[in-house]
Formats: sequence, C-alpha cells, structure tokens
Amino acid sequence: METLRQFTETVSNLRQVFGTVNGNPVTESPSELANRNLEVQTNPKLGFVRNRVSKMFNFKQWVILVVCSLAILKAEGLFVNITFVRNAVARGAVCLDGSPPAYHLHRGSGTGINSWLIQLEGGGWCNNVTNCLSRMHTRLGSSKKMVENLAFSAILSNKKQYNPDFYNWNRVKVRYCDGSSFTGDVQAVNPATNLHFRGARVWLAVMQELLAKGMRNAENAVLSGCSAGGLASLMHCDSFRALLPMGTKVKCLSDAGFFLNTRDVSGAQYIKSYFKDVVALHGSAKNLPRTCTSRLTPAMCFFPQYVARQIRTPVFILNAAYDSWQIKNILAPRAADPYGKWQKLPTKPAQSYARLEFLSAVIGLGRSSSRGMFIDSCYTHCQTETQTSWFWQDSPILNRTTIAKAVGDWVYDRKLFQKIDCPYPCNPTCHHRLKQCWSSVLVLSMVVIGTGAVPITYLQSAVAKGAVCLDGSAPAYHFDKGFGSGVNNWIVHMEGGGWCTDVASCIKRKGTMKGSSKFMNKDFGFSGILGGKQNTNPDFYNWNRIKVRYCDGSSFTGNVEAVNPANKLFFRGARVWRAVIDDLMAKGMKNAQNAILSGCSAGALAAILHCDTFRAILPRTARVKCVSDAGYFIHGKDISGGSYIQSYYSKVVALHGSAKSLPVSCTSKMKPELCFFPQYVVPSMRTPLFVINAAFDSWQIKNVLAPTGVDKRKEWANCKLDLKKCSAAQLKTVQGFRDQMMRALSPIHSTPSRGLFLDSCHAHCQGGSAASWSGAKGPQVANTKISKAVGNWFYGRSAFQKIDCPSPICNPTCPAISTDDAPMDSAFVDRAWDKWVTGNLGSSGSPLKAAVLINYDPTGPSRLLSTIDEQEGIDLYPVELKQFIDFMRRGNLPTETFVLGSNQYIITSIHENWFAARCLNTTQPAGEGAIVMQTAVYVLVALYDGSIGSASRAMAAADHFASQLSRKNL
Repeated sequence: METLRQFTETVSNLRQVFGTVNGNPVTESPSELANRNLEVQTNPKLGFVRNRVSKMFNFKQWVILVVCSLAILKAEGLFVNITFVRNAVARGAVCLDGSPPAYHLHRGSGTGINSWLIQLEGGGWCNNVTNCLSRMHTRLGSSKKMVENLAFSAILSNKKQYNPDFYNWNRVKVRYCDGSSFTGDVQAVNPATNLHFRGARVWLAVMQELLAKGMRNAENAVLSGCSAGGLASLMHCDSFRALLPMGTKVKCLSDAGFFLNTRDVSGAQYIKSYFKDVVALHGSAKNLPRTCTSRLTPAMCFFPQYVARQIRTPVFILNAAYDSWQIKNILAPRAADPYGKWQKLPTKPAQSYARLEFLSAVIGLGRSSSRGMFIDSCYTHCQTETQTSWFWQDSPILNRTTIAKAVGDWVYDRKLFQKIDCPYPCNPTCHHRLKQCWSSVLVLSMVVIGTGAVPITYLQSAVAKGAVCLDGSAPAYHFDKGFGSGVNNWIVHMEGGGWCTDVASCIKRKGTMKGSSKFMNKDFGFSGILGGKQNTNPDFYNWNRIKVRYCDGSSFTGNVEAVNPANKLFFRGARVWRAVIDDLMAKGMKNAQNAILSGCSAGALAAILHCDTFRAILPRTARVKCVSDAGYFIHGKDISGGSYIQSYYSKVVALHGSAKSLPVSCTSKMKPELCFFPQYVVPSMRTPLFVINAAFDSWQIKNVLAPTGVDKRKEWANCKLDLKKCSAAQLKTVQGFRDQMMRALSPIHSTPSRGLFLDSCHAHCQGGSAASWSGAKGPQVANTKISKAVGNWFYGRSAFQKIDCPSPICNPTCPAISTDDAPMDSAFVDRAWDKWVTGNLGSSGSPLKAAVLINYDPTGPSRLLSTIDEQEGIDLYPVELKQFIDFMRRGNLPTETFVLGSNQYIITSIHENWFAARCLNTTQPAGEGAIVMQTAVYVLVALYDGSIGSASRAMAAADHFASQLSRKNL
C-alpha cells in the first residue's frame, strides 16, 4: 500500500484537474481562479487547505471522477520521487517564492530508453501582486509546499496496457510554480513582496538538467502539458525543438491549453484584459514566440490561436469543444453572468455559441499535414492526465479512436488524426462514463481510502447466537495482524460512543454506525495505541491490534432475549463482546503471551467492566492487563447538587438488561446501576489496570457536572466548552469536580499493580491519536508521555502512578482550550443561530435539512473533545462528534472519509476555511451533501439534499451564518 503522503499527492494532482474541470461548474473569473490557485497543501493550523473560492463545485461529477480515477491509480499507479533543481537558484531560475524548481523523472527502459515525454503541470495564473502573494504559499508558487511523491498515470503511466505507446519512455512531470505558463522573466525582486517572476528561467533550467541526464541523446521527444501547462507546451514548442539534436523526432501536445480570445456573454473582453495583466506582471513578452510578437501585442500572443499557425514543430491539439474551464471562466465568468444562467451547462445557447467560437479559432489555423487534432464534444478539461479519459474501457472516442491511440498514431506517424466531434450531445462516450462509474463509487472509494487503514471484519456467524447490533446486524471489528516479536501479543481496543437510555434514543442510534454495522466505515485508520509504526507506538506497534466496533449502546453489557416487534431493537452488547473475543481466540489469541484489553470513553468503561473476564478467557501463562482511556466516569454531583449521571446510568442498565453482565463482585454489594461506575468496580478487580484520564475530563464536565438537563438557563454553556471562559465561581465548582475525581480514583493509586496517568487537561480520550499518545506536543505528566507510561507499566520496567498539578492551566503540554482571547458573545450566537435556523432549516423549500454548530479549537491536538454548541435536524453523540473533529485535526482531508449521523462523506473540494463533501451511502435520488465551514471559534456543518443547485443554496446559507460569526471575531 502506498503511503498516505503519496496518496495525498495523488489526490492533489486529481484536484488540480477535476477541481477546475470535468463537470465542475467553476464560476470564478480567471483572476479569482488564480487567487485560489488550485492548492491542496494542508494548512497545519486549520487542517484545511489554502484555496479561496466563492462558489460550490459540481459535487457528483467531481467525486465520481476522483474516486474512480483514484481506484485506478491505487491499482495501477506509480509514485515518482521529486527532484529539486537546486543549482538553478544561483541563475535566478526559481519559483515565485525563490525556492528551486522541481520535476519528477521516471526513467525509460527497453525500446524507450532514448525517448522522452515532458509533461508540464498546469494550474492557472496569477495576474497581480495580491494573488501571486497568495499563490507563493502554495505548491503552485513554491517547491517547499510540494509533496515529494507524485502519481504517474495515463500519459505518464508505466503500464503498457494503460499507455501503450509511451509506457517505457523517459517520462517527466515538470512542476508549475511561477504562475505565467513558464514565460516570466523579471530580474528585479521587490523586497516588500519577495516575488520572483522567473517562469522562463525555470523552464530552461529544467530542460538543461534533463539534457544533461540523457535527453541530449533523444531519438523521440514530446513536449506536452495540461491547461496552463498545455498553453506552455505551445509557447515553448519550437524552442524545445531547438534544444534537441537535429535527428530527433520532436512533437508537441497541448491538452486543454487552447484558450480562446473571445468576448464573454456580456460582450466584454475579460480574458484579453486578464492575460494582458499576466504578461505585464511577469515580463513575459520577451519569451513569447517572436513569430507572433513581431505582428501583434504581447498579450495577444498568450492566445494559441495567434501562435499555433506559425509553430514549425508538429503540434497535436487535444481539447473539448465545450471546454468546461473556458465556458465557466472565459465565456461566462461570474461578473458577466451574475444570475448564473450559463452555469448549468450544456444549455442550448451554450451548445451553439461555445462550440462555434472554439471551432472558428481552430479552423482558423489552416490546414497542416503535420498537425494532429482531437476535438471532442465533452464538457471537460484536461484528458491526458487521468486514465479514464486517456485510455480506458469507456474513454471518450472519436471515429472509434481513443485519445491515447490518436496521439500515439500521430507521434509515430502511423496515421494522421484530425477529427472534430459532432455537436453535443451526440457522443455517448462523453457522458455515460460518469453514470457507470457512480454505481461502483462506494466500493471503489473504500479501496482507495483504505490506504494505510485496516479493513472491517463482519462476524456473520454471531448472528445465529443472537450476538447482534441494535438493529440486528452482525458485529464487526478491524484486525491488523502482528509480526516479528509481537506475533503472539494482542491488544483489543473497544470503540466508544456514548449510550442510549430509552427506546427513542436507541431507535435513532440504530440508524447510525453506533447501532448498526451496515453504516460503519469499511476501513479504519489505526493510530495511537493501535498505531503500526515503531516510532509512534514503540511498545505495541507489531502486536495483533484489534478495534472492536461499538454498536449496542450499553458499553457491551446488554443482554435482553426478547425483541419488541414494534421497534426491532436488540439489546445484546454482552453477547457481541463475547462473540468477538471467541472469534479472536480462534484466530490465535488463545496462544497469547501478552494481552491488553483497552478502550476509549464508553469503550474504556467496557474494558474495566470486562477486564477480569478477559483475563479468565486467556491462558494462565499470559501476561494480561487492561487500559482505560477516558472511561473512568465518576459517580459525581452535578451543579444542582444531584447526580444526573446516576439517573442516566440507571436507565441504561435497566433498558439493556445489563445487571447480569456487570461484575458480580460489585452487584453482590450494591445496586446494578452503581456498578456502571468504575470507582465501585475497581476495588475488587484482580487484573492489573491502567487508567488514562483528564482530571478536567471535557465529556464529564459537560455531561456529569453541568449536563444540559440541569443547566436550564445555559449559564454553563461557555464555561464547560472552554474553562478559560468560566467565572470565578464556576472555576471553583470545576475544581471541586477534580476533587471528586481524585476521591473516585483512590482505588487506583492505592494499589501498586495499577497505573495512573491523570493530567490536568480539558480533554477526553488521549490514547487514540499518535499526537496525544506519543507526539512531541502530546500531554506529559512527570515529564513522561502517555505511551511511555503505559509501556513501562505493562512490561514491568517501572511503575507509573502520577497525578498532574491541580489547575486546568498549570500543564503547558495540555492543549489550549481556545485560540480566541476575546470573550465569546454567547447571547449573540444564540440569537443569530435561532434566527438563522428558522430561515434556513425545516420547511420543504429550505436550503438545509440539518445543521450543527461546534465549538472548535483548531490548534489543539485531537484528544480535545470539542462539544456541540447547537444542532438542528440531526442528533450527534459526543464521540461521533469527537471522531469528526479528530478527522479534521488529522489533516488528511483528501485521503479519508468522515461520518455524521448515519451518513458517510467523501470530500469533493477543500478551501481555506471550508470544505464540501458528498454522501457515499445516500438513499436520496439526487444525493446528499455537506458544507463544513470554520470561523475563529466555531465549525458550522450544514447538511442538504440534492445536487448542484442545492449545493449553491446550502453554501449561501452557511456563508451567511458564518459571516455573522466572523464579524464578531467568533
């Protein structure tokens, strides 16, 4: 499996292509497009991406194409390391930010050893200092931001069956980091901006290095490119020919680079003005073909229609007559189409006008016996860089010929190809590809997103024994086999996710992954205590590691035989636990030498409740211990003086019939519901236990100390989310909660065989992520990280029972609770939320079906449990929310899916402060989507039904509320 970093770059490349094309209704003008720069480098603070854009993408087509293409890359892709041309810096050949140029080279073999294909990366332009400054902080302006491994596929593929004519050539991808299609050359650098306009020098420096690496001996050479790179391949075609030996067969291929000089739908010449700004800013005039600049102004020579006719080197023009980027950004930019009449292409006026304009320019080049041409009637942009369009079973076809065959025949002079497609929608190969691929999108996405993750195992045999989830579906777990010295060591980690206390809440739960295995992710990323890397999980990385999925709502304690036919709820958590353990025993755990039963939150409580049973099942010679991460829920008093949590647990135990599954050593002495509290169970436990907990546990402060049912006036609404916003009186109460925690923990620190890591963080679950488990910025107590404390304790290297300093702000290794030092205007947020919800949710014509407002700290590690501030139209559980927040904090947005409620989403576009996603398991005919938008203090999640039009309305609604918060610095 490829690394996540490689996979991220694969997505990055596809986003560049699909994010602006292939069915994507980009509505920005070229200057606005340049502002967002098609950038997908992760912002370490936000976990999002620097990429400004104001309108929604065509989610359905985007996600279909990305997922299908990624599946192909997963199966057939090649990842090629980056090469930095560091010696070019001395010659001033640098990216916008002054960093060295870069390229990726995969060497040829066999008959292709002296053949070279140079592919120039695309990515728009920047036409003023402002958007060039924005660009210089992305991979399209700095090689510092480029990921080291790039996926080669389609025209760059090394597989003969997918790239029959060029698979064994020397194939090079030249990275684009100047914003001028490799034409800029300005010597002066303004120290105020430090912008370097040196695209032409970058081009020459890379070519000179490739010549030195063997291209000087080329027998065949093709210069190609996509989009802005396709334009560059035309601009530099003759100079490329001049660099190579006279005997070399040299040709050029422009893919989606034939940008038109045409008026927009308002009659204005916006693209002409835009390209004029690019040429002037970058000093491009001296590097444009003299055959054009001797006749026309330099800005006009940025348009291929005025350049291509004079190019002496053979050229192949590959373009869509209905080029999606050009229609959205040249023909009908937002400024010229304020009401979006041209955005739902193809419309009848667009069909005729767009095609006629394009064909007029192409035909105007005149006849040439050396020029190739593949002009299809697809609504797309860039077709050589994705396997599905280049050479695949359902690729676009003209005259019964795929793009790959047409280009190959032309390069090798087997056959001249000059074909123009019939008008839209006559070519069925343009449109049915999406529908065919969509039927497989869920399966394919799981294959791709499984990179670095562990596949699910459904325990179908357990169903006959009545060991089932709330909805009657089979239990499930994820199992990563041990190796080396860990082959006979086992760690079984119980998933958390709260509880359900009554029929209504359990019915809601069974429609989610917390009540049904039907809704669970098919792959689960292992990290933290389950991590498979020695540097982040040194003691357990090579163990057999298991994640047991939680789908019963009782911490694996329920056992009710009867099933009410009216609600079809199965309360069988204890049976699920035993069925999974029995299955693992059969798979080798019966031979365990070392074993740990662990869990997070409700799963950590389960680890305590089942600890001695787990010990009894395993061989007597095995070393068996248990680890509870944020599962030490205390029998504490709430702010009213009562015990809301006791009443809550009493309902759980009664509904699920848990009494018979709780430790008899406890239930023989007190009421069953009290035996749901670890402080009454631990004293009689025989198996060693290690407790990881925060003294100011964020879930417990919100739900044990100040539950909403008790805090009727919401006086604790801000305090329980951010302890820095507590009043002096509230802080005293919070400190009192720590005192209750200390008393409840007395059975732990009074027994030598037990371990304790009690930090003073405002957190919940700290062992599930590498950052908090062993990361450099993870929490420490007594100068010790969690991973080391647990490892030393388990292996008997040293005992660990440490309690942190007493204040919630005393430990500098704890995460900051908030990045906003200004007091939060909760009254304003409440008013704004209520008004916004009334206007945007609920009715059949509303833009949204549900929304969630989350108090969120973007700088804190994933162990911080951010909590829901408000929600409407959906019920999310705290651990579900935590998983979503952790998903954002991990910073792997392009490579993972996320779950909200019962829906699983894949991200379709990522921007500076928001991202968009589409639902993979939707039952809605038009689909479902999500807009996730971040402000200084909050994350707003807006959910909607429908496709393009619905997405635009949802985006507008979400942006309206987020703007209100931003104006208040919230």
